[in-house]
Amino acid sequence: MGFEINKKYIFIIRKPIGGIIGMFEVFFNRRCTFVIRAETDCKGYYIIKKEWKKLEEIFVEGYRGMKFRCLNDYIYKIKAPINERKDYWVDYYDKRKDFHQKIAMTDYDPHDDFKLEK
Repeated sequence: MGFEINKKYIFIIRKPIGGIIGMFEVFFNRRCTFVIRAETDCKGYYIIKKEWKKLEEIFVEGYRGMKFRCLNDYIYKIKAPINERKDYWVDYYDKRKDFHQKIAMTDYDPHDDFKLEK
C-alpha cells in the first residue's frame, strides 16, 4: 500500500499473507485514498456490501468491536505511516529546483476520520 506523487508510485506498507485489505472502506462507506498493488498472485474471498450490512444487523456487538478495531488499525498502522512518508516526499519535491509543480492526492479534511458515523 502506498501513494502516487508526480505519477510515480511509492509503496510503504506490505501486508502479510492472509492480510485483509479494504476493511476501513467497507465499514465506513469510504473510497480508498491509497494505491494498492499485489506483488504476487492473490487469492481471496469477497462479500457483497448488501450482505455485509445484513451481518451488522445480526451480530451487533461483534460488529461494533470489529469496526472499532478496524478504525484504530487504519489510523495508526496504515494512514499515519503513509501520510508521514507522503509528507516527506512532498517536501522533497518542494525543495528541488527542477520541479515547478507537484501532484499528489491529499485528504480534504485531515480530521475526517474522527467525524465518521458511529
